[in-house]
Amino acid sequence: MIFKTDKLYQLISKRSEKNSLDLEKIYSDARFGETKDDRINFFRNSCVKVFLLSIVSTCLAACAIFFSSVSVMMQILCLLIPLIGVVVLYNGKGLIQIGVKKWSSYPDLSYAMLIAVMGVLVPFFTKIHLVSYSTVIIFSLVMAVIICATAFYFLRSNLFLNNNKTNYLAVIGIVVSGCLYSVASITSLNSILDFSAAKNYNVAVIGKNEHKGAKNNLYKIELSKWGPIEQTSEVEVSKMRYEQISVGDSLSITLKEGAFGIPYYDLN
Repeated sequence: MIFKTDKLYQLISKRSEKNSLDLEKIYSDARFGETKDDRINFFRNSCVKVFLLSIVSTCLAACAIFFSSVSVMMQILCLLIPLIGVVVLYNGKGLIQIGVKKWSSYPDLSYAMLIAVMGVLVPFFTKIHLVSYSTVIIFSLVMAVIICATAFYFLRSNLFLNNNKTNYLAVIGIVVSGCLYSVASITSLNSILDFSAAKNYNVAVIGKNEHKGAKNNLYKIELSKWGPIEQTSEVEVSKMRYEQISVGDSLSITLKEGAFGIPYYDLN
């Protein structure tokens, strides 16, 4: 196992050892081992853990976004990544961080946490639409407060630098991660755990709008009033679908109540 860890560390050693001042602090910190060799091994093992979690997170998110047949299962696994990340942070004794500067040698879990959350949010918001966002915002805020308070307690060693100054990047990283994870959890589990009966509606396409951006364009279709939507509304669609739909077409909408009472619908 040590041999395999050493081999993996060689792949990331240049990136991990880019700041000699950070390495000196790490190798002299008694929290990471009794001897310098113990601290070096602890540092290398931590770097490998972060690297592997980032790779796994990337693969799961890619499968969730691009392969619809396994998307639901991959989304559930993506939700587990931040929980595993919290355990890794806690066991990292302050060495593994969230939100470090680019030139720092401290292992950073920000990418793994963020990409896992994106693996949940992107499939949801590209395929499913919410009737109202107010309930999601309330639920997410409550959940985010609980998550951040818990994280600040258990990961307090990550919140302070060697000179006992507050690590504001870590604080911001935990808050952002907690908020995004809350939204991802509420929205995804609301549909994954939903076994309510579907209601079908027919709606007319009354307009099409293409919003050109600096890098990407947004494609939206305007729909007539239907069911709980008492006014015309715009829905974002993919470029391919935008080109397939014409003004005057009739689309089928499937509405479901949601496991948490947050109604959502899908364009068929």
